[in-house]
Amino acid sequence: MSNFGGKRVAVIGAGRSGCAAAGALLRRGAQVELYDRKPLADLALAQPLADQGAVLHAETEAPPTLHGYDLVIVSPGAPPSHPIFALAAQADVPLWSEIELAYRISPAPIIAITGTNGKTTTTMLTYHLLRTMGLKARLCGNIAGTEGDLTLTEAAEAAAPDEWLVAEVSSFQLLHTHTFRPRIAVITNIREDHLDYHGSWEAYALAKSKILTNLGAGDWAVLNGEDAGIRKMLTLAPLSPLSYRVGEGGNTSSLSAPSPQEERKESRGRIGYPKHPDLRVPPQIIEMARALRKRETPSEQMLWHLLRNRQLGDFKFRRQHPIGSFVADFYCHEAQLIIEIDGSIHAEPTQNQRDQVREQILSLYGMACLRFTNEEVKNETERVLQTILEVAQERVRRLKQPSPPNPLSRNAGEGEIQGGGASYTSDSPGKSQDEETTSPSPTLWEGGQGGAGSSPSPTLWEGGQGGAGSSPSPTLWE
Repeated sequence: MSNFGGKRVAVIGAGRSGCAAAGALLRRGAQVELYDRKPLADLALAQPLADQGAVLHAETEAPPTLHGYDLVIVSPGAPPSHPIFALAAQADVPLWSEIELAYRISPAPIIAITGTNGKTTTTMLTYHLLRTMGLKARLCGNIAGTEGDLTLTEAAEAAAPDEWLVAEVSSFQLLHTHTFRPRIAVITNIREDHLDYHGSWEAYALAKSKILTNLGAGDWAVLNGEDAGIRKMLTLAPLSPLSYRVGEGGNTSSLSAPSPQEERKESRGRIGYPKHPDLRVPPQIIEMARALRKRETPSEQMLWHLLRNRQLGDFKFRRQHPIGSFVADFYCHEAQLIIEIDGSIHAEPTQNQRDQVREQILSLYGMACLRFTNEEVKNETERVLQTILEVAQERVRRLKQPSPPNPLSRNAGEGEIQGGGASYTSDSPGKSQDEETTSPSPTLWEGGQGGAGSSPSPTLWEGGQGGAGSSPSPTLWE
């Protein structure tokens, strides 16, 4: 969506980012309704938008329904329990963060910087380096009290094509992006943080990884190759085949999974994966599950009527069941089986990718997911029930067999770690045991010309198929 003229948009949250998004949309001809739970007297930032044609809904978290809306822009401060997420799913309405809107309207390239620690310092340093080099740049994003104090949307509206937008972005902002594609993406490190919101380290890391999702030819990723959290993230993130290149002291080596020593070192820094069945469930997710039970779709109601009270093969199913930072439509603990009933929005590429990320996280804990459309449940009910029964029976049979090694723990084979459906070894870094059917292995390139004794180079990735023989210069301009 790039033409907003006549579109009806709900903006959730009348804070800094929400008002910036609302203003940009109004100037592009959208019909904007701004929702905030605060009283009208506390919405000083939003008052000028009412004069421009926005409708303000004070003391109101969200509209009762999103049917009739074309788009939702959500504040990064909205918790997972906020009703807007369930409403958007029910109405099949796209839901964006403010930085997704900013990217779509920006004429200027974006340098996006994220990480658990150091992102503010890195953002400000990058901005000042560009200015010192004589390049035009704007400092913006999730960085308060700085020059101009601009959101990414405000900077995008004011920028010219020959400028750089240097933006600090958070996991909350990245979580609801779909096409967001910075020219240069930077991740400083990934530690345990915001688990009360994301529910697990994996979900937090995968939200951060979305800064890389849409990079392509001519784009750059700058990653801290010494950070074990980033290296774990790369084994989880469903990224397209990339050319990862890392250099250290004049020698090159692949960006592989952390060594046992690094695992022990990082564990002291509280990096780790919560083990199933003890996936931490934030209180907000429990509240969200309760809200979803009251707003089930007709297909969900129909299937629940047929699954409840052990009607199918004596299997106990739970509806709208919280698992970590997710809520499953139906869940059978005995079979560790999730059932999802999908509306039409799940056929869209961006939502489909989010579904894959979610399933990949849950598969790390031994869970499987079956997906059916609303139409399949209504029109092919017997087939749906038979499929669920057969899969549940087979999974129970397999679960009763001796357990295989934990996919996140090391095997007896020295230096081997498994994750995400492929195995990586220190003897052949980056090589998959299923090499014939997996993506090409990462290639190597030394970032910079560091000789012996030089500082370790960051990991650099040039979007596209940069082979081992190419060595493009990591310039910040074209």
